[in-house]
Amino acid sequence: MSNLKPEVYTFNNNDGIKIFGKQGTRVTIPKSAISHINGDIKVSFQEFFKKSDLILNNIPTNSIGDSWLETGGSFFLHIQDSNGKTIVLDKNIMLEFPINSNIADTSNMSVWRGDGEALYGNLRPFDIWREIASQDSTANVEINNESREYLMNTPTFNWINCDYIFETTSDLTKVKVSVSNQEIDIKDINTFIVLKNINSVLRLNQNENDFKSFPIPIGEEAFIVSLGINNEIYFYIEQTTISRNQTLQIHLEQVNLNDLYERIKVVDN
Repeated sequence: MSNLKPEVYTFNNNDGIKIFGKQGTRVTIPKSAISHINGDIKVSFQEFFKKSDLILNNIPTNSIGDSWLETGGSFFLHIQDSNGKTIVLDKNIMLEFPINSNIADTSNMSVWRGDGEALYGNLRPFDIWREIASQDSTANVEINNESREYLMNTPTFNWINCDYIFETTSDLTKVKVSVSNQEIDIKDINTFIVLKNINSVLRLNQNENDFKSFPIPIGEEAFIVSLGINNEIYFYIEQTTISRNQTLQIHLEQVNLNDLYERIKVVDN
């Protein structure tokens, strides 16, 4: 679905690994973390900063229960040996990447991992993000004020995230979205609320006949985005202001990939 493909690199274990992502992320894997590996090392890497990319790759900023996150960036990093076996690193890795100017609070970030994660390519790579910094003191996020970059130390890989739990004193409500389409099963649809002024993409909980959000702030400007895939692509997008007990009846229209990529850009503005 996404037009972002993993960047794949091959290294040997004679030196540490340095990766320069296409969107500005630098990944450092120290030599001591891979010195126990014989032969070539294959690294797959991907970085996600735009809300549209999070939607297209089904990477929401949901956390446990009714908690949700504001994100500074999501990353996929998978390391294999020459036989295709996943490598477990002996040391932390470092990611350095630009601070997103749209984030409400840049000072409160920590390291999160995708819970129930699978190898890249699944429609739903994981269900929620779980914080790992509270379990491992070596996992942390610092700010380089001079370069305006985050420095993230993490002992884990595959799906990792630089996030914090968004908190507000605003009144909250839940939003319900019903889909009228008969030609596509609701199980093949994901529906999101994309907050315009908060760097969050919230995937709604899927019920038998509709979708329902967890509590979100009343009065926030947002986009309702619904994306369905069977043999065709179905898409819906609408800008709205969140109101109390809001209920929406939507109908997804069939689109091609080029139309989808063009129309979904609006959530990044």
